[in-house]
Amino acid sequence: EAVSNGGSLMTLNSRRPHPCHQRSSVNVRHYSSSSSSSSSSSSSSSSNHNNNHQTTKVLILSGLLPEPNASAAGVRTHFLLQQLAQNPGVDAVHFATGVKQATDLLSKNNRQPIASLQHLQSLGVKFHHVPPNDEDRMRQFLQDIDIVNNNNQNVLCILDRWYSEEAYSFHLQQHAPHAKLVLDMQDFHALRGHRQTLIQQLDQQHKMGNHDKKLPRDFDDPESYHNYQDGYDPLSQLPMEVRIPASQDDKLLRELASIHRCHLTMVCSPVELQALQYHYQVPANKLCLASFFLDNNDNHISNEPPRSFAQRKDFVFVGGFRHEPNVDAVQQLHRLWPKIRAELPDSRLHIYGPYARPMLRRQCHNPQLGMILHPYQEDVPVADLLGRRRVLLAPLRFGAGLKGKIVDAWRYGTPVVTTVVGSEGLLTMTKQQQQQQPQPQQEQHPSMLVAHSSDEFVRAAVGLHQNSNLWRATQRQGHQCLIEQFGGHWETVESQFARVLYSNNEDNDYLRHILWQQQLRSTEYFSKWIEAKNRPKD
Repeated sequence: EAVSNGGSLMTLNSRRPHPCHQRSSVNVRHYSSSSSSSSSSSSSSSSNHNNNHQTTKVLILSGLLPEPNASAAGVRTHFLLQQLAQNPGVDAVHFATGVKQATDLLSKNNRQPIASLQHLQSLGVKFHHVPPNDEDRMRQFLQDIDIVNNNNQNVLCILDRWYSEEAYSFHLQQHAPHAKLVLDMQDFHALRGHRQTLIQQLDQQHKMGNHDKKLPRDFDDPESYHNYQDGYDPLSQLPMEVRIPASQDDKLLRELASIHRCHLTMVCSPVELQALQYHYQVPANKLCLASFFLDNNDNHISNEPPRSFAQRKDFVFVGGFRHEPNVDAVQQLHRLWPKIRAELPDSRLHIYGPYARPMLRRQCHNPQLGMILHPYQEDVPVADLLGRRRVLLAPLRFGAGLKGKIVDAWRYGTPVVTTVVGSEGLLTMTKQQQQQQPQPQQEQHPSMLVAHSSDEFVRAAVGLHQNSNLWRATQRQGHQCLIEQFGGHWETVESQFARVLYSNNEDNDYLRHILWQQQLRSTEYFSKWIEAKNRPKD
């Protein structure tokens, strides 16, 4: 695949080295252009050659640190930084965040450094503390990294989530208008919030004696998931609609505005990509499917066999507890676990994740019942958390994007029991299975078991834990779906970055220009200012 730039050609190499290899051995797309034109004048030729050999400076702005052991979003951002830092055509990679401890965590005086951040720093990634809502600090930062009104180099700016775009993009538009803005959605936040509200409403309708109470602010209430009436099953009515009424959701409009203000948007889920393109009418050339990135040289994917059925035991859940869908899922496990334990009295449920609040810990940590919420340890590999357990349980009731815990479970050979929300956007059958006509006596095994009720979830969990044949078939299919769905994704994203950097079609993006020129409702407020100015003074 190639991207043309007026005689320049950048090729995309299909084979990639392991991320830990040195910069000199990396064989990847170069974010710099080379001219194939000639000139009779050597000085003119040299000048053209220099102009067309602009290197690319990459800037990532985020409200969070890229912690791969803390969240699925952290995994994606860490990989993104790692790959860009090793691209020979990239002159520098800067990661700026509003997190106050960003630079302190990497200082020599810090006694508990974060290994993943140190690794990025060793590759050349530079970390900066740039708080939002600080015009002077932002302008000084952009000057320090030499991108203010510097048209002699390419600038690729990746904004991590829509609220980072709101906080930072107007500074770039003012001081570095030549920068190409890329929004990394991570997931469709407005869709997740809409589904969460629907679940809260359903819970409230079916809670005994709580009809008059307001919706809970969050899911950290010990009484949130008990005392249901009318036989209501909280896993049986999960909202999967992708359309959100615009009149009911201010965040939807803000997130869509962020998408349109940027040159390109990275979308994690194919379901959300389709929704944005066909329901919300975002042009296809402004969208790029950027799910989880697969490193084919990873031993857990290529040649290292995962632990066998007999070498594993117990159940596991992983997820960061700043993320409300994970808090809700653990609450559901607290409700479902006694039924699973009644069938498997010697089994245990291991829960791992950072930022668990005290109330959740008090409720869900019960070693006597085999439910253990482990203290978070940043340096413990995900392979140790998942690779030793027999089944991942993920009773997710709302959410958006792709579920990193399921992708990680596939990667480390751990079969999964989840819901329709957990499986959304992921392959449940391999391409070969989809093409085959099922035989009367032949059972097709999915990549995960998807339950549509609480009873189904319990039966699937017990069966997968006990049935070695089903377990091995599900493990095998999950591994194959992992390779089919995520192999080669990074190369596709790289080609989209290159297209944006060297595209000359930006002037046709009229909606983007309108949003920047009109400043949304500026004419309305200007009219009100004139009206107030013309009022008679008392």
